[in-house]
Amino acid sequence: MVYASAFSSTFDDAVGFGWSAQRPAFSLSALKRARDNEVTRLNGIYDRMLENAGVKVVRGRAALVDGQNVTVNGEVYTARKILIATGGQSVRLAVPGGELIDTSDAFFEMETLPRRAAVIGGGYIALEFATILCGLGVAVTLIHRSGAILRGFDQEVRDFVGAQLSDSSVDLRLNTEVLMATAVGEEVSLTLSNGDSLLVDRVFSAVGRRPNTVGLNLETVGVAQSAGGQVIVNDQHQTSVPTVYAVGDVTDTIQLTPVALAQGMAFARNICGVGDGRVDLKGVPSVVFSQPAIGMLGLTEEEAVGQGRSCRIYCSTFRPMKATLSGRLEKSLMKLVVDDEDDKVIGIHLVAPDAAEMLQGFAVAMKCGATHSQLLSTIGIHPSSAEELVTMRTPTRTVSG
Repeated sequence: MVYASAFSSTFDDAVGFGWSAQRPAFSLSALKRARDNEVTRLNGIYDRMLENAGVKVVRGRAALVDGQNVTVNGEVYTARKILIATGGQSVRLAVPGGELIDTSDAFFEMETLPRRAAVIGGGYIALEFATILCGLGVAVTLIHRSGAILRGFDQEVRDFVGAQLSDSSVDLRLNTEVLMATAVGEEVSLTLSNGDSLLVDRVFSAVGRRPNTVGLNLETVGVAQSAGGQVIVNDQHQTSVPTVYAVGDVTDTIQLTPVALAQGMAFARNICGVGDGRVDLKGVPSVVFSQPAIGMLGLTEEEAVGQGRSCRIYCSTFRPMKATLSGRLEKSLMKLVVDDEDDKVIGIHLVAPDAAEMLQGFAVAMKCGATHSQLLSTIGIHPSSAEELVTMRTPTRTVSG
């Protein structure tokens, strides 16, 4: 979906590079058909992997009987250890008329594009949905109850991305909540907390996710859960019932696919006696696949200060080279957080096209304890945006906790 939405700006940019052509038409139904076919193909591969490994697959709704028995479709299955990996699901916005507001599931079932859409939320999914829709030509309003998007990200990045969105075609409404949704014919009218109303064709809520634990009978068995319903586990993914384990988004962990995969692999190694089940979650890189992409690795400036560290901050904003001929006003941001005590790079933050590709390599370097001096001693690849990270010599500021 992100790739599809990015082509519109590429078509526009091409004019600045000498290309002249009629803008092609877009078909959401054709994209959905191709995307769904690819997902079906991938699912088939995973099914065959399970079959070839000798795994018995039972399809149905499961519930725990006790710490060693699970019931599915009236049958009881006994095991020495049970793993819960049921993931999470979107939370529906609890306001009058909430049934008119779609969750992320409906986003992927669309056959036609709305002319105007509202997206509620300020996290990964909300930002990705907003920029996807905008790139596909939809007039988008992004509504967020806080004063800045992307809670948990570096504040300088949050402010920068908010300004970039405001300069783009996304109508960003901060410090605003949706109080009510009302049907107006085929359209939806949103009543906002600032007294405004907004008329759109579709509304998508991305205000959070909750773990899929309903009906698993966890309470009866004694599997402890947090106030938010997440299954509580130790560092070996073991629940309060010693024979029951849990991994992924059903637990209170970093909600990223590679994290869930790593946890599942660690569990498998543990029960086979070739590992202790632990996963190192320090320095996990994460990327918001918006346009441009936003990457975060390690500590934010605020977290570093909160830990009492003295740090040097290196920050640079610039126009990517592609934008010099395209005329696009989009800017990139690169930021390093460096610990004064040992010169180690403890935070890298990017707002740039291909942020994911850049961040993966730097994540390895930071895992190995890379210092700022080592970055500076590395010859940059020119021309590239990534070279900015190995050429920032003068601190923007120093901060301390």
